[in-house]
Amino acid sequence: MSRHLLTCKNASTEAQSMAMQWMNKHVARRQPSLLPQLTLTPVPSSPEGLDSPSLTPTLLLPPTQPSHHQSFACTSEEPITSRPLSKQEQAAIEVQYLHALISAGWSFLSIDDPEVMKLVSLLNPSFKLPNQNKLSGPILDAEFNCHQNELMKMMKGSYATGQCDGWRDISRNHLVAFMISSGGMVS
Repeated sequence: MSRHLLTCKNASTEAQSMAMQWMNKHVARRQPSLLPQLTLTPVPSSPEGLDSPSLTPTLLLPPTQPSHHQSFACTSEEPITSRPLSKQEQAAIEVQYLHALISAGWSFLSIDDPEVMKLVSLLNPSFKLPNQNKLSGPILDAEFNCHQNELMKMMKGSYATGQCDGWRDISRNHLVAFMISSGGMVS
């Protein structure tokens, strides 16, 4: 009932005030929620003497528990320094970046976006983000060959069923998908 009084446009300010007091009194007894809560607070009178009939929504964030983990903030004035990556680490991160890009359905055009580049450099300044041509070219080709070789080894000496489907996306690009099934496994 108190929630209705707080949101009802026809309720008097006295009824809204009493509902607010009741809510504050009874909500204080409950265990604090770990989720943010939305509450409504009355709008004070404006300096011109005009009263607002509406309430202002306020987001209440729960109190945070002290953490044993150390946190840090980084601003542009305080760059993060990290050790240089080895060639193997750089290559492994590039491949994982390719997997994430494909898994999330991002366009290869997003790689050269300044905000994406800034995010990646903030996460690991030593990582040299490959450009669109390198990621969609040699890195993708190497990963394709690796998966193709694994499939060939897995399928050697067994019967398999292959399926192929093709279509066009909304940009009229031709897309082709392949699926191979053998021994109860789908690849």
